[in-house]
Amino acid sequence: MNTGWKISAMVLALSLSLAPAALAQLSSSGGPVDISADALEVIDARNVAIYIGHVDIIQDDARLQADRIEVQFGKGGTGASGGALNASWGEIEKITATGNVFYTTPGEVARSSRGIYDVSTDTIALSGDVVVTQDGNIIRAQNLIIKVSTGEASFEAGTKGRRSKDRVRSVFFPRSDS
Repeated sequence: MNTGWKISAMVLALSLSLAPAALAQLSSSGGPVDISADALEVIDARNVAIYIGHVDIIQDDARLQADRIEVQFGKGGTGASGGALNASWGEIEKITATGNVFYTTPGEVARSSRGIYDVSTDTIALSGDVVVTQDGNIIRAQNLIIKVSTGEASFEAGTKGRRSKDRVRSVFFPRSDS
């Protein structure tokens, strides 16, 4: 590993932890972002940071975990040069999580094989054995699309038809009034 790469990786990690606007949608209250992983690869020419192995992102009361998370940044200002997250790196455009994806907030857990948060469309798309639990209620599907700003969610089956084994399925438990 050359010294330039080490410095870029350190600048990237520090900048991500201090950039509340970059991942503000992870938690509704924003705040600092804490990212840990077994390894970090920075591809400066493409403005990409790839966290690999037991990736854990925490912001306030929200947590995103996966085997691998790739963060795509936009381009910075014109004529900019240098390493990670200086003027040549812009804001986060997309976060792609793969392998054992878990997104947890108080009272809610979503699990899938893959998740993509696209800032430009303000959507989170989960795919592959999606399971969402909230207050004991469960919804299973193959795909889920969430419009972040409105909280609207759309669940879909992988295959359609009554005999399909991966149809959208919900189990709701009545509240017990004590």
